[in-house]
Amino acid sequence: MLKNPQRRTVWILIAVLFLCSAVMSEVLKPQHDQYLLAGRAVTPGSVREEEISKSVVKDTPFQALLPTLFGVREVMASLMWVRADDYFHRGEYRPIISMIRQIVAIDPHQLDVYATGAWHMAYNFMDKRLIQNGVEFLEEGSRNNNAVYDLFFELGYMHYDKTKNYPASIQAYSDAAQRGTTTGKVIPPAYVRHQLAHAKEKAGDIDACIQQWEENLEIARKEIQEGEKQAVAGPNIDAARHNLYITERRKNERVAAIAEREGNRAEALKNWQANVVLAQEWLKEYPTYTNVVNDLNVAQGHVERLQAGKLNPAAPTNVDLKFTVTRLGPRKILVEGTANVLDLSRVNVRFQDKDYDERIKQGFDFKMNNCSLEWDNVSVNQGKFKHTFDFNKDPADMDRPGSEIYPLNADQYVLRVTYNPRFQAAFIQDRYGWNGEGLTAPPDQLKIDPTRAGKMNGKTYPLRYAAKEVLLTKDDLMGKDKKVLYSSGS
Repeated sequence: MLKNPQRRTVWILIAVLFLCSAVMSEVLKPQHDQYLLAGRAVTPGSVREEEISKSVVKDTPFQALLPTLFGVREVMASLMWVRADDYFHRGEYRPIISMIRQIVAIDPHQLDVYATGAWHMAYNFMDKRLIQNGVEFLEEGSRNNNAVYDLFFELGYMHYDKTKNYPASIQAYSDAAQRGTTTGKVIPPAYVRHQLAHAKEKAGDIDACIQQWEENLEIARKEIQEGEKQAVAGPNIDAARHNLYITERRKNERVAAIAEREGNRAEALKNWQANVVLAQEWLKEYPTYTNVVNDLNVAQGHVERLQAGKLNPAAPTNVDLKFTVTRLGPRKILVEGTANVLDLSRVNVRFQDKDYDERIKQGFDFKMNNCSLEWDNVSVNQGKFKHTFDFNKDPADMDRPGSEIYPLNADQYVLRVTYNPRFQAAFIQDRYGWNGEGLTAPPDQLKIDPTRAGKMNGKTYPLRYAAKEVLLTKDDLMGKDKKVLYSSGS
């Protein structure tokens, strides 16, 4: 049994430990203001309380949360983050995913860890299977940091750029636009609302896109009146005004093209007249803006033509995808074909297990050991495209065996070639439309999807695109000799 002097010494040491930990917590913890704002106080029954109840912290082992009891969890998490960053720069990717999950378990308000960790998964590892894990990591981070816009914005961009799930992107950007910043501003930077408008355009909802640009412009003007500095993260009023003009002009042109194909001269005339007015209004403020002067001349020319009763309808383009799949050797296939589309268009070439969505439900380890997924957006030049899937090679050149990224353990695989107008550049969409209004394809290729419909002038336009898929077997992929596995018409 400890004597009184020894007992006093123990209690003094404990008191010193707690005092030191408290000092470390206040002096050393990184981004303290960000931490507090990201994790604002929770009131019983609030949405924030419900979100935290679903977070990773709820089921975290006691030993992982132990540092939080001593007030040093942010310090501990930051030290672990330094170690994880060191792993990345040394090219050691395997430990990173596990470590970043441990970090956010200790400190769920480390915004940089969520954002950078998700970026590693979806981009730096160059393993398409991990993109969904990056999405889920950002979803968790958004729930745990519901008071600020940052991770909602990151989630919106990941859907916009990687998954091409534009409705999900719109939702995430909308959530971001309704939240403030870690520095205490009530509304987020202008680029959040600008990206929201771009996502609405990508989804084909041009009415909502224009409405968003109008709102962006109104907010920018208000911020300038209140003294906000014009900067990249400031009002950005010129970008909002320009994008509003461009989107309205393109909508009128593309609706006019639809009307001419349908033989509706009055509707076509109305939309070109709207472009005349649009350009004239812009030139009142910017009288020497060359591009708008050219737009005005083009619009007036079409008005004169239509007033003279001359229709000039452009027939829908038959995309007519044709391609050949050739095995070049074990675990290596070549896809080459033709598409009747404008140069610099892109076709998406995608390879995956036939039942990939079902197989990955068996858990992360099963997915990484047994499931295969890869795709690329391939440029079309003079009507031709070509892409090689080399499943022997590490796509990130990190000396990982190809079988680690592409196990090829399924019995059957789907190779799908798609031409989607929503993935194309603006000048290509001028020919085919946001929703594929100006394209068609053979019956076995043409897809019409009302669940992803767009909207212009209050009218709904289902998404029209071309796609064709081929079923391959494991034997097809593993054979040693060069062999044509599929050819259009065979």
